[in-house]
Amino acid sequence: MDEDETFSQLDPRIRKILVKSFSQPTPTEPQKLAIPLILEGKDVLLIAPTGSGKTEAAILPVFHRLLGYERGGFLALYITPLRALNRDMLLRLKRWGEEMGISIEVRHGDTSAYMRRKQAINPPDMLITTPETIQAILPGRRLRENLKSVKHVIIDEVHELVNSKRGAQLSIALERIARLSGDFQRICLSATVGNPEEVARYFAGRTGTMTVVNASTRREMEIDILCPGTELDAQIRAITGAVKSAKSSLIFVNTRRAAEMLASSINRFEPGLVGVHHGSLSRETRLEAEDKLKRGEIRGLICTSSMELGIDIGSVDLVIQYASPREVTRLVQRVGRASHSYQKSSHGMIIALTPDDVAESLVIARRAKSGDIEPQKMTIGSLDVMAHQICGILLDYGTSTISLPELHSFIRGAYPYRDVSLDVVKRVVKQLEDEGLLLSRVDGAHTHVKRSRTTREYYYENLSMIPDEKRYEVIDIVSDKLICMLDERFVHNFATPGALFVARGETWRIVDTVPGAGAGAVTGAGAAEISTGERLKVEPGAKKEGEIPNWEGEEIPVPFDIAQEVGELRAEIASKPRKFADSPTLKSVVELIQRQIEEGHAVPTANMLLVELNGNGKEVVINACLGHLVNGTLGRVITALLGARLGTDIAMEIDPYRIKLKSGLKMDRKAIEETIRALEPKFIRTIIEKTLKNSLLFKWELLNVAKRFGALRKNYDRSGVSLDKLVKIFAGTPIYEETVKGIFSDKLDVGRTEEVVRGLKSGYLKLIFADSQTPIGASGYSSWRDVLATERGE
Repeated sequence: MDEDETFSQLDPRIRKILVKSFSQPTPTEPQKLAIPLILEGKDVLLIAPTGSGKTEAAILPVFHRLLGYERGGFLALYITPLRALNRDMLLRLKRWGEEMGISIEVRHGDTSAYMRRKQAINPPDMLITTPETIQAILPGRRLRENLKSVKHVIIDEVHELVNSKRGAQLSIALERIARLSGDFQRICLSATVGNPEEVARYFAGRTGTMTVVNASTRREMEIDILCPGTELDAQIRAITGAVKSAKSSLIFVNTRRAAEMLASSINRFEPGLVGVHHGSLSRETRLEAEDKLKRGEIRGLICTSSMELGIDIGSVDLVIQYASPREVTRLVQRVGRASHSYQKSSHGMIIALTPDDVAESLVIARRAKSGDIEPQKMTIGSLDVMAHQICGILLDYGTSTISLPELHSFIRGAYPYRDVSLDVVKRVVKQLEDEGLLLSRVDGAHTHVKRSRTTREYYYENLSMIPDEKRYEVIDIVSDKLICMLDERFVHNFATPGALFVARGETWRIVDTVPGAGAGAVTGAGAAEISTGERLKVEPGAKKEGEIPNWEGEEIPVPFDIAQEVGELRAEIASKPRKFADSPTLKSVVELIQRQIEEGHAVPTANMLLVELNGNGKEVVINACLGHLVNGTLGRVITALLGARLGTDIAMEIDPYRIKLKSGLKMDRKAIEETIRALEPKFIRTIIEKTLKNSLLFKWELLNVAKRFGALRKNYDRSGVSLDKLVKIFAGTPIYEETVKGIFSDKLDVGRTEEVVRGLKSGYLKLIFADSQTPIGASGYSSWRDVLATERGE
């Protein structure tokens, strides 16, 4: 379509603002592709890089349609996964809206009571909000009336939602809105999606169709890989040198702990050079860091995935990734923050820490530049989400009843639940009835259900599907400001008066622990803004060193395909060492492989497992280029069978390239080899299911699922809970079933593990043994590790 034709289709008032804002506005490629389709009323998934104008590609045609409607109620909803995105979007759109007479407001957990009442009585034309707030307003008497006017729903950063329970929850919420308003236009936005056709169906609803506009491969990337060595000082010098060479930088890390470690280390060498930004810091601290970067008061911001999305921090020249980004999607999303212009290439740098890190980063960078992005994993059929949404539907129906077949049909309208059976719905309803969360009666051929006196309380207590964590507020007694939130485990193990720890890249001294203004656990994305049961009072620490806090549940698994390609790279280096001899980037990898060969050991590759028997046989390393999930699954099976065979507990650690076993008794080669060779693909799932219930992972997840089902209160004190007793209580229930299903989906990869076992049996995957530790086996575990509870079969 001609450039002039794209914008010429828009209302003259919109074109006037475009000319005023850009003088000679020229549509970007995503805008030329998407705007005509959205004006036609089609449901669209738009995939386009950061800075390509994809927000305007969605908003401008929606504004065009809004100008033609009779006003009243919410005409459009703009849903984002983060409150910070809501804030930025409001600032970005409100000026345009005011010039056209379109009212735009934001609503989320921080919205004042006054604004909430105002929005209920006098609703804006467009409401910017979060998935959880959509859940909160759906049953409201006045707000429900306002939802009857919805004509358009825009979901931003859709890739952040489809792979979580938040997305499954939102998919049903959209059907609940459609029941009120009738069909509405659905527009989804993302910078990175590896399987767009599948993602397009996720929020498409009953129509099941969404037009994919893919403009994701049009932007060039420059990605350098720097290998300063394993010493932290050398890594800090490399980062500070790169930050000083650019006007504005983002330094991404994979965990909040790494962010604090790096920030405190850099600030010791270069005070005031960088700030720190992650989800456990207070909202005020994050905003202050963003503003300092915008104003040029700091040159860089050390951040986690909290800055991956489109939060406005001004122009960024350089993105630095500290350690491998683990996934192609993450690297693309992060490097996309540099040179926030569609016409310019993005410049990124990876600081690789170890030989594994170097090889992994090379593989990920190659895939990123070629547009080879991982398929987006999607959350399908979560039973705890269904339980919550059934109660929401009953609140929507007021005092009326709904038959189970009608309820089943309604739920199946959401794509993640398209295949759910009536029997499953009946079992979930029975669980909710047993908990007193709904009432049922048989009327003719069908059972009918309706709300009970406790339905509303349960529904609102469980709006968030984000895992429940109790956290502690950290208050600076000098300024009386909230600094950050700390996890319960770190506080219990470390927080004594006088202890020093690092937060915001600075050292703090604990003065006292006092009761807080609130009570119970803090959950969800807004944890840093909610008062908890206890507070830590702190003051600035005189010393520069302090303990780096741990935060739970933030590790990123390396996918199977990435680990396999690392194995292929190892094989190529081993067979053609001269080809890589002059590569400065690969120097540490080449040297490691050469040492492996010189010591007479095989090189573990994509199709070879190397088992090392170390020392007295109490420690074994299985070198396997299979990624975190497959290594975790295979390791659990081997641990269970070998432990049962030897009659002892066996502990396990994994990384993407190794499974490490430790035992109090000797593990001889014969026992290990026979255990591995006796594996059968058809028994992998059964072994995991039998042993999983004994694991701390399973018990912890069961506790969270039970809370989301309403079987346990959200603020239930787990210190008084026997987790083993909970396992017995919930055995055979949908709660137990969802726990198993969730772990199999998120923490394990049974399908690929079965393929690996088939490969071992066919001989495609070789099994080699070494009688001592090898250089490659010993080089792991310097990045993150996953320490798993010992599990044995029954």
